[in-house]
Amino acid sequence: MPPISLPSNNHFSLPPNLLFLLFFCLGFSDALRLNSNSPDALSLRGLVLFLSGRLPQALQHATSALRLDPGHEPAQRLRKRVKDVERLKEEGNSAFKIGKLQDALARYTECLDVRCFFISSPWHFFSFG
Repeated sequence: MPPISLPSNNHFSLPPNLLFLLFFCLGFSDALRLNSNSPDALSLRGLVLFLSGRLPQALQHATSALRLDPGHEPAQRLRKRVKDVERLKEEGNSAFKIGKLQDALARYTECLDVRCFFISSPWHFFSFG
């Protein structure tokens, strides 16, 4: 499929429901390119990265969305969840290194619970009103 050309000013924003549709029709890269200044686009891409286990990239997208709109709730929630998972993973690693296997298992399980919650219902981040 040939790339879609945009007006030269490239400053427009799509509603979240159309953005969501674009992500699945065009693919994430093209949708993000078309709407690069959209906190919704950055947060949605960050959510996909989070769900695929790419935590540093997910955090980067959430942070970029928050730079554009510091009050953007989906980006705030995503950033918090990524930080929670990173913290729990580090706590589990630390417990494992000193031989506290039950504590490590508890932290890893909690970490997976946070991720699994978003895998089962990731779209609560966005209100498509």
